[in-house]
Amino acid sequence: PEGTVSVSYGQDAVFNMVPDTGYHVRDVIVDGHSMGPVSSFTFTDVSVNHDIYMSFRSDSNTYAITATAGSNGSITPSGDVTLEDGASQEFTVTPDFGYHVVDVLVDDVSVGAITSYTFTNVMADHTISASFAIDTYTITASATTDGTITPSGVVSVDHGSSQGFTITPDTDCHVVDVLVDGVSAGAVDSYSFTDITSDHTIAASFAVDTVIYTITATAGANGSISPSGIIEANEGTTRVFTIAPDTGYQTADVIVDSSSVGAISTYTFSDIDGDHTIHASFDQVVDNDPPTTPSGLYVHSASAGDLVLRFNPSTDSGGSGFYRYRIYRTDTKSKTKSEIGTSTTTSYTDTSVGEGQTVYYSVIAEDNAGNLSDPSETIGIIMAVADTESPGEPVALTATLIGGEALSVDLSWKLAADDGSGVSVYEVFKQNDAPGVLDTPYAVVRSTRYTDTDVTNGEH
Repeated sequence: PEGTVSVSYGQDAVFNMVPDTGYHVRDVIVDGHSMGPVSSFTFTDVSVNHDIYMSFRSDSNTYAITATAGSNGSITPSGDVTLEDGASQEFTVTPDFGYHVVDVLVDDVSVGAITSYTFTNVMADHTISASFAIDTYTITASATTDGTITPSGVVSVDHGSSQGFTITPDTDCHVVDVLVDGVSAGAVDSYSFTDITSDHTIAASFAVDTVIYTITATAGANGSISPSGIIEANEGTTRVFTIAPDTGYQTADVIVDSSSVGAISTYTFSDIDGDHTIHASFDQVVDNDPPTTPSGLYVHSASAGDLVLRFNPSTDSGGSGFYRYRIYRTDTKSKTKSEIGTSTTTSYTDTSVGEGQTVYYSVIAEDNAGNLSDPSETIGIIMAVADTESPGEPVALTATLIGGEALSVDLSWKLAADDGSGVSVYEVFKQNDAPGVLDTPYAVVRSTRYTDTDVTNGEH
């Protein structure tokens, strides 16, 4: 139609351009935009007013541009496009989704993979053709040592396609993890990419299988083995076991894989390549030798109902080891003493002595085999009114080095003053390094002289 055309809202309106004989459509202008020398134009779903203007030109000065496109894309306008001499024409090249322009040929000469081309000042016939190809992406597949991924390297894939990968560990190895685009997919043995629309990466990691063996460690009565029970150990590693008898017992034998290795205290499995067993047995130490007699028994402090005894330690060479001290007391020196308590240290506190009471003490050492030492010397004390005042410090301490094959140091000092119950004993302390707090006496003497024979040349 021509002129002002009324169109119902939402309807379509078709306009056909019909040139007279000897003329052709020069251009069609829709709402101010050139549509080119088209033969028809359709307004679809009309909802606003529009303008359409067409112009014609004589056929005597026209040229044709033939526009074609391969599969998977289009060129607009297409077909034979007629132009007047000196006119211009733009062509738009559009690939389908997932495809791209491979090349555009103008008069059979490549102008590259462009998406638009404009002929200007046309003075001859021309051709334009566009070709397309599917988009491709890369999947980079890699693997650490001890296994493979197939296919590997840079794998090219088409848009929308799928690609599978197989992950295979070497013998005695296993898959540790598979990373897809840097994210763990787990220790899988295959993975597939589907509907591919971008580049990807896949990386497989492997590790050598770890062989685990067991060592069964047991111990008989009266001792222990550490660690004990069923112990797991990786192939090629080392495990150390410690055998310890209880007090008064000794290791009788250690059996490793059914063979004796003797009464040892430790055993080491090295470069482990199989399961093992280890068993320790123990027997009682035969000890018929009593400990040495405690010496230097004295009253360290005394107050009503609280008397502290101290003495020098005993030693035990019989093998069973020291057990305890047994403390005896009586109220008459010649009378048989009764045991009043025991101690595992060289000190004992008697809490049952009253003021004015006379008591006598002695100490016997006992080892773990039940052997008893001879009784220590007997000391007596009369508990007077409580003496809470400490004696004064010993004065004029001198040390004299005595040479010879065996060095010794002779110590002497002067009597300490005491206003209470009197001085009963002196405690001698010794420390080889820098002075510090000394809690345990090195020796206990009743006189003002002591000789230390345990001296080394150069010792401080």
